Amino acid sequence: MASRSPGAEVTRSTGSGEYVTGAGRAGHLAELTEWIAAATAAHGAALTPDLLCVLVQRRLAVDGAVLVVAVDNGAFGTHSTGEAGLRLAEWELTVGEGPLTTARATSRPVLVPDLAETIAAGTWPLYAGAPGLGRIASVFAFPMTIGAIHLGALGVYRHTVGELSPLARADAVFFARVAMDLLISEPAVLTSAQIHQATGMVAVQLGTDVSAAFAALRARAFADGRALVDLADDVVARKVRFADATEDRFPEDPDTGGESP
Repeated sequence: MASRSPGAEVTRSTGSGEYVTGAGRAGHLAELTEWIAAATAAHGAALTPDLLCVLVQRRLAVDGAVLVVAVDNGAFGTHSTGEAGLRLAEWELTVGEGPLTTARATSRPVLVPDLAETIAAGTWPLYAGAPGLGRIASVFAFPMTIGAIHLGALGVYRHTVGELSPLARADAVFFARVAMDLLISEPAVLTSAQIHQATGMVAVQLGTDVSAAFAALRARAFADGRALVDLADDVVARKVRFADATEDRFPEDPDTGGESP
């Protein structure tokens, strides 16, 4: 049994890494908080979702980090350290399944040390079709949850198979809390403006709520084989319109202003 003096940091070894216990954990999290503040200040700007992803990647020594925001199906956004991660996150929003989606729905971390093995087992069949997925060997997703409110998930990925160390997992959980704080204090900064605006426009066009509108937007993107954000761009630019059934059955009459006889 390990012994420690009050306030001392105790590091225990496990089969897959090390983790900090007791008062040492509090000290570690305090150090991590200071590190985030210093790294943010070094960039000369306030902490943003994209910068948070960069800090996660650097601190955890992973190949990429991604943040998916889905607040009770009412606000949506994706942020990442690179284009590959961004497209992967958008694909999850489009098909509605994957490690980050599962973490958000269950409020539990989803740890996938061997993604190919998980996909081969039949898990997330739609997610398996994500563009660029072949380069990613392992994924680890951490929920952003406050009580019964699901805000989204933070994910990290690597190009090699293997577990994420317990210490890295603990840090990832803390980063997810930082993202939650950012979302609560500045909700607009985390949501994708285009997807959010497009969802609102589709809701008006279909005469439905934002949850159903987002489902329709996702279904259309999946059916067309497009990235969700690309379809959202076209909706906002009014290149794509979602029409309800009544609009198709009763087209507007230019002479009567749309009134039916």
